[in-house]
Amino acid sequence: EEMHMLRMNIGVEHGNFEYRKKYLKRNVSDEVQIKAFEMLSDKKYVTCANCIIGMPDENRELIFDTINFMRRLQFSKNIDATGAYIWAPYHGTPLRDLAIEKGYLKEDTITSISNTSYSLLNYPSITSEEIQGLARTFSYYVKFPKDRWDEIKIAEKFTDEGNLMHKKLGIEFDK
Repeated sequence: EEMHMLRMNIGVEHGNFEYRKKYLKRNVSDEVQIKAFEMLSDKKYVTCANCIIGMPDENRELIFDTINFMRRLQFSKNIDATGAYIWAPYHGTPLRDLAIEKGYLKEDTITSISNTSYSLLNYPSITSEEIQGLARTFSYYVKFPKDRWDEIKIAEKFTDEGNLMHKKLGIEFDK
């Protein structure tokens, strides 16, 4: 605050502790992360929680672990859920090597900053389109009550009905 900071981004990355520990080598408990957000809830700057979905061996259930973790954060006027970014398999990273080893990614696949709008991986448990749909509705799942999740699931789809629902929810989300 003394530096007149406007925004702080915290990389939650994943909402499942075991996944974070095994795949991301981040041995930070849920409680420690939640406490960090609680400590920041009354600051003058906005704090954002960043998540990543579509990582190796992830499935819909694990993505919802991240959504449900985000729902536990103390959101106030100064804490903002920014949604989820789709994981990009950058060269030289252990997760990329794992994705190649497991056959989710071809070794010669080129990755750049612009590859984060869709998943480059071929998973047996979830499609690239499903990951993309969950990324576009991630914030809705976090913000809206669970009794609205059937509507949000419609908005995951890249169909006329899904796009219409996505637009409807987006207007409501922005209010």
